[in-house]
Amino acid sequence: MVREVLLDPIALLVLAGCCWAASGLASHGAGMASAGPVCVASAAIVLLLLATVAIADALLFDLHENLLLRTLPLGEAGFLELRRAELRWWLWPMAALAMSIAGSALGTAGVVAVALTAIGCLDLAPLGAMHLRRTAGPHRRTVLVASGACTVLATALGATQSAGSTGDVLPIALGLLLLVAGRWAGRSRAASFVRLHPPIASQVASRGSRGMGSSWSMLAKALWLPAPLKARLLRDLVLLMRGWDLRGAALLALSPLSCLYLQGSLDVVPSEAALSWRVLQSTALGSAVIAYAVGPGVYVLRNRTMNWERIAPRPGRSAALASLAYGFLFATLHGAMTLGVVAWSHDGRYDHALGSLALPVLALEWSMVHFSALFSLGNGIGQRVSGEVMIVPSLVVVAVALAGVSMLWPWAAPLYFLVTAGMVGQAIHAYERVEVTW
Repeated sequence: MVREVLLDPIALLVLAGCCWAASGLASHGAGMASAGPVCVASAAIVLLLLATVAIADALLFDLHENLLLRTLPLGEAGFLELRRAELRWWLWPMAALAMSIAGSALGTAGVVAVALTAIGCLDLAPLGAMHLRRTAGPHRRTVLVASGACTVLATALGATQSAGSTGDVLPIALGLLLLVAGRWAGRSRAASFVRLHPPIASQVASRGSRGMGSSWSMLAKALWLPAPLKARLLRDLVLLMRGWDLRGAALLALSPLSCLYLQGSLDVVPSEAALSWRVLQSTALGSAVIAYAVGPGVYVLRNRTMNWERIAPRPGRSAALASLAYGFLFATLHGAMTLGVVAWSHDGRYDHALGSLALPVLALEWSMVHFSALFSLGNGIGQRVSGEVMIVPSLVVVAVALAGVSMLWPWAAPLYFLVTAGMVGQAIHAYERVEVTW
């Protein structure tokens, strides 16, 4: 597609006309003073670099065909190489324009300097675009435009002032520097891209229409997690905070009502067994709501907005860990609230039972979230979850079984995770199969 656009006869005529006009302007400006040729050639090199970074940024993050490309089994390194191949085609007409400007100013030395710059840009521009996204964020276009304007202004000032003869050393040195920097960056470009791309792409996909905002940066500073897990967990939290997951937000807001139910049911407790049962009953009610909030709804939302995840290494494993971490976060908060009600209600009458209740309560919270998240991953088919209606009765069975086991053998509640270990592998396999074929 790029070749058909750039090799079109009319496009070639337009490019030739632009090169002729640019060379004429460069020759006129270069003859004004001795410093003019060096300034003109250097400006052509800098503007070529800025334009290449801008195109690399659009290729990696902005174009709509990325939604299709990221469903293919390319991997992040393959996606980068594909975009570099396209960048090479978009680079040559800009390089031809820059060569005509630098060649008119400095002759062969200007052409050589631009050629060195163009070769280095293939490796330097993609990484430069990602660093610009990470540092400048939504203001990256302003940074690029301001840099280009400063380059043009400096060129104009240099062309109108006399200066000593500097020869062609500066443009050649500048082009050589960019070539060396690009070659050095190219040695580790795949590893750098795999490391930098997930969090940046996650920010881009979750920004909505209001830009990045401050929510992402605040949460990023508060979480100390491995980069792949952190990027996915931040994504889910930012989407929740910005109101994209309305169903999940409503369910999470309703989950503390189980604590009010527990406080009322603790008014009269005939025995220790009744205390444990009522606490586990309240826990099951609240954790069922949380499990449904972090299950099928947020899974569908991730697939709608987070196409970058499909090209990540081991997407199934990372998605499973992130889904469980997201669910465990709210389950742990709800479990702490439940135990807090037991400890502080009725003047601390039941605080002696906290030690025996902590493990069953947290195990029940985590188990229900675990089941819902893995069920959604294992039965997800693109934009929906197959058999979503079965989650509700399944959660009832899990809650009753675990509550009964916790009543009889509190130490046996965590055995649920051993019994359901096969669900993890099935969910990972199903998720990766959907990522390749959907």
